[in-house]
Amino acid sequence: MITIDKPTALHNLMTVKETSELLRIPIPTVYYHIRKGSIPTIRIGGRWRILRDRLNSEFLKIIPEDHFEVKQTDDENAFINAMADKVIQALKFKALHSF
Repeated sequence: MITIDKPTALHNLMTVKETSELLRIPIPTVYYHIRKGSIPTIRIGGRWRILRDRLNSEFLKIIPEDHFEVKQTDDENAFINAMADKVIQALKFKALHSF
């Protein structure tokens, strides 16, 4: 049985910390989504408040097509070249950041 030590807010306006706890993501990630506009917010007294009902209906609505882009190609060589380019880019990135 799972028990919750600290209950989340039952009202519609949540703080950034409450949102972080509800979504189980770090507070900086909540601020990132606020700046990006993907979390519905309002500002009260210089503080962000997250609208729980809109968060549930907009931010938490997950559509697989939005997260996974499937590219199909008939040309096998184009696919192999694209994969090789990705590997080369990853190796270059790793080489630049390994020092």
